[in-house]
Amino acid sequence: MKNSRIAVLVTGVMFGVVPASLVHAGTGEILQTECKARLGLPQSACKCIGDKAEADLNEKQQNLVIAVIKEDDALMQKLQAETSQEDMVKAGEFMTSAPAACSGQ
Repeated sequence: MKNSRIAVLVTGVMFGVVPASLVHAGTGEILQTECKARLGLPQSACKCIGDKAEADLNEKQQNLVIAVIKEDDALMQKLQAETSQEDMVKAGEFMTSAPAACSGQ
């Protein structure tokens, strides 16, 4: 049930029907799924990345990380217009540091 709800939210975000901010509750699960599918990291590392994102990033930063990992250019542009420079830097730092920090998991 929870996975189907997340799938509906992700699909809605991709097609612009659901605002990206509504995805926040499932960020960890979304990042785990996308990490494994797109980055090919082990499940334990992907879980660590998802958990770290929920613990270390605010909603805008999490949404930006999701858009980058999903390679959703339209959503990235929209979020960049709405996101402060500080949030973009924090999201970028997370994307470069989290995989290395979680690789031993």
